[in-house]
Amino acid sequence: MQTKIVYTLISSNNDYYTEQLLASAWSAKFYNANTEILLLCDESTKKYIGHKYGNIIWDVINEIKAIDVPIGLGLKERSRWLKTNAREYVSGAMIQVDTDTIICGELSELDSLESDIAAVYDYHCPLACAPYKNTVFDNVCKLYDLSMDVVRKMEINYYNSGVIFSNDTEKARTFYRDWHKFWKVGIDKGMPRDQFAFFRAAMDNSVDRLDDVYNCMIRTSIRFLHTAKIMHFFNSGWGSDEISPFFSDEIYRRIKENGNIADSDKKRILNCKSEFSSPSVIMDSYESEVVFSPVFILLRVWHNDKSIMFKFANYLSRAMLKLKGL
Repeated sequence: MQTKIVYTLISSNNDYYTEQLLASAWSAKFYNANTEILLLCDESTKKYIGHKYGNIIWDVINEIKAIDVPIGLGLKERSRWLKTNAREYVSGAMIQVDTDTIICGELSELDSLESDIAAVYDYHCPLACAPYKNTVFDNVCKLYDLSMDVVRKMEINYYNSGVIFSNDTEKARTFYRDWHKFWKVGIDKGMPRDQFAFFRAAMDNSVDRLDDVYNCMIRTSIRFLHTAKIMHFFNSGWGSDEISPFFSDEIYRRIKENGNIADSDKKRILNCKSEFSSPSVIMDSYESEVVFSPVFILLRVWHNDKSIMFKFANYLSRAMLKLKGL
């Protein structure tokens, strides 16, 4: 495959992002042995990886580029700075992949793509169908001083930035520069969300829809599970970690403790599409709207905190349901 697989990483011994990288890159190399896999990171991350994983990193990564990242930023902001600048440091076509992913197959069909930029719709659906659409519109308009009517009429879709394909073209580089520029606006306004900035950049630049199999967001849709070539397990922390070991730090903790990927965990990586517990309930769009509503999120917080408010809400709900005859 001529298309390069590119990861960006800011990490230390205090997190599991390097271990996620190792699992993802190992799976990428397993199915795409002759593909160049490139890691962009800062100097401190490069030193940490060399010290901790120097014996195995070169089995899965072909090249590590240390980039001068501004030191005045926090860990997450440094990571996003690098992510939104990635196109500047890579020659040739690339697929930029977040570390919270597992590659599930051969990716050579990417070589035939002619898009400047391509990505998968967030939640695998148009923004108009997404349960959080009003939040996106509100935040984007506030961040970039835009009219709500104008933004809605443009019918720009909201893409997930966990997997991005780009060819080595001026249009692609312009997109990335705009993406970085709009991300910096978010930094200045206290909202460093790279997907809001991606959405804003898509308003000024053409973005093609990438085949959904290259970014299967299993938390939000099972539609592409059986054909997925890249599984995307979110780092966001929402929902239960118990449904799959890839939603928790279980596997990554063992990698850190052992200094390598155990054979048993390699088997789990290769079988990640079936590494789910039961019950694991399917939700339709109606139920998703309820689950992502503020009241439900508050209930989840109370439940996680073992707050008495959760018991009170349950008691009140039972009483109201009884009044309704339910």
